[in-house]
Amino acid sequence: MRRLHDIALGLMLLVIAGMAAPPIAVHAEEGVSGVVHAIRDSHPRDFGYFPGDTITREIYLAIDDGYHLQDASVPAEGALNYWLDLRQVKVKSDEDGGERRYLITLTYQTFYVPLEVKRRNLPGFTLQFAPTGAEQGGEEDDGSMATAHIPQWSFLMSPLREIQTAEPPEGPVGFLKPDRAPQLLKIKRITILLAISAIAVALFLVLLAHHYAWGPFRQRAARPFTVAARQIGSRKRHADDPEAYRGALLDLHRAFDATAGHRVFAEDAPGFLAEHPGFQSRQAEVGRFYGASRLAFFKSDLEAARSAMPLRDLSSLASQLGAMERRS
Repeated sequence: MRRLHDIALGLMLLVIAGMAAPPIAVHAEEGVSGVVHAIRDSHPRDFGYFPGDTITREIYLAIDDGYHLQDASVPAEGALNYWLDLRQVKVKSDEDGGERRYLITLTYQTFYVPLEVKRRNLPGFTLQFAPTGAEQGGEEDDGSMATAHIPQWSFLMSPLREIQTAEPPEGPVGFLKPDRAPQLLKIKRITILLAISAIAVALFLVLLAHHYAWGPFRQRAARPFTVAARQIGSRKRHADDPEAYRGALLDLHRAFDATAGHRVFAEDAPGFLAEHPGFQSRQAEVGRFYGASRLAFFKSDLEAARSAMPLRDLSSLASQLGAMERRS
């Protein structure tokens, strides 16, 4: 037990030491003393890469805020050689405490196809920094420039297959793997939702057909008061026009006549309401309507008729009778 404890303690110390290990050293060459304050180069694992894998390299720099990074010194995206591409370059910067900080993220993609485990290298490069007052990309005095050299970084690539593979008993065709069977999808929930949607659409179409008297609903009872309410509502846009008021009175007269099946005059109104008890609750408004109609058409006193029952009241009465008509 004592020996196992010592072994475990030793492994733990090795792990802690590995985690605390400093990053790969980066050499800084400064034309002006103290320009580059800090550089840190961060890498992923250095083994287990295959053709087509991407590798991301991050470089952190802290420099004097009187200098800036020369964009032309940052590696450009594109093919670096026959097996390595630089797919993406990102540069982020900020300033704090008299320092200008940069984070350069480089994403490489390797297409090398090794036959055995091989070590490959990401190329190194040199970053240049110019005084902030100078134009980026212009002619600079070498004595005022600061540089930092980022060294190459190596990693191990692994082959996709063995160098020599034993031929299967059935011959070369045995290297071909059978097609994967298609995955069966669970569609019960989708089927239920589709059925509910179809029922809802069918119900909506039935209600719509009933509303517009389509198909089997074509023989639906007429709704004269509903039609009159719609016509009078359109006349309200010309409320000041005397003809609009006369037309509204006629619209409502035609609705009473169509509902009764014959002409309905003022003296016939009580009998009409008795035959159609659903309209009894509006007996007083019906009486006002016939009174206003008598003033307008028999006494030619339109102003008195409009005072007795304004156009808005005619519209309200037609709408109320139309609603009762639809419920009956």
